[in-house]
Amino acid sequence: MKKILILTILVITSNCSFKDVKKTHGIKNLNKKSSKLVLNATNSNDILNILGPPSTKSELDPNTWIYIERKVSNSSVFTIGKEKLASNNLLVLKVNDRGILYEMELYDLTK
Repeated sequence: MKKILILTILVITSNCSFKDVKKTHGIKNLNKKSSKLVLNATNSNDILNILGPPSTKSELDPNTWIYIERKVSNSSVFTIGKEKLASNNLLVLKVNDRGILYEMELYDLTK
């Protein structure tokens, strides 16, 4: 009987993960990737190569591109289902009619 109990406990504990489960939405490492962009030098093709397609474009101005990064992790093993916001960043890029980046703002919405 003790062997069955020990085996059951081992199976249950081996299936539990004590690592943080992280879920990401949008562009990973937006801070690092946005540092590669240079104002008045980077064009729209470079932006697409570095960051990929934008998460959304502005309805009012199609030359305003918006990139989103959101990272959520479990707060603890004991609080199953509750998530903690690890990072929530928003990058707004504006390109002119020739496709050159002229404005870039990175917002940290975690605070």
